[in-house]
Amino acid sequence: MAFGDDDQRRAADAEGGWLLTMNLEEYRNAQGWSYAELAAFLDVPQAKTVRAYAIGAQSPSAERLQAIVDRTNGAVSVLEMHNQRLAYIRQNGGTRASAPMNCDNGGSKSAAV
Repeated sequence: MAFGDDDQRRAADAEGGWLLTMNLEEYRNAQGWSYAELAAFLDVPQAKTVRAYAIGAQSPSAERLQAIVDRTNGAVSVLEMHNQRLAYIRQNGGTRASAPMNCDNGGSKSAAV
């Protein structure tokens, strides 16, 4: 049996059943919240930070990621947050951190004088 997106996005709940997980943007939309409302719910100081997490432009710290999962009662999963980040990177041609380093001068980033 082949697994579809819904099958891959299921997580076990406390009673042993299954529930569908989502990324942070899907969660925000499901709640009908603005980024400011989501930021307040997650206790994140700036709405622009939450927007960056939600669209995958930025990854939260491990501690913040766990807080998001906990605060949403598992509706938002680590896997879905990771998948959203990967989708963002693919759509935007990678990240600055993944840019190749200039190794023409022995690996040093400064130009030879």
